Amino acid sequence: MKTNNKYIIGLFTLILAYNCTNTSEEDLIDNTPPLELVNFEEDIKVIFENNCWMCHGTTPQFGAQTSLVFYNEVVFGIENNNVIERISAQPGEAGAMPLTGVRLPQNLIDLIILWKEEGFLESE
Repeated sequence: MKTNNKYIIGLFTLILAYNCTNTSEEDLIDNTPPLELVNFEEDIKVIFENNCWMCHGTTPQFGAQTSLVFYNEVVFGIENNNVIERISAQPGEAGAMPLTGVRLPQNLIDLIILWKEEGFLESE
């Protein structure tokens, strides 16, 4: 019977210690500054520069039909030429971009999608 009492007292102490914290109400308030909106000049342009301009430069090459250099061109491509669907496709699927077969990392695709959802901000 003594063993059971020690076990119960130990368990009670553990529960009491776990529930007692010194967190104040101020500690519970999220003071994290809101994330800045994604914008073309700082976030999106570099993705296209590093991954698309080889074919979709100022003068399209290698069979590319459109330029994806300037803000208006990229927005037009997303809204009218299925750019997000094409970069989201798996290599080998019809229309998948880039043609090299190396798909953009998902985090970059997600950033472009977020930029679209936030309204295509051009710059801060």
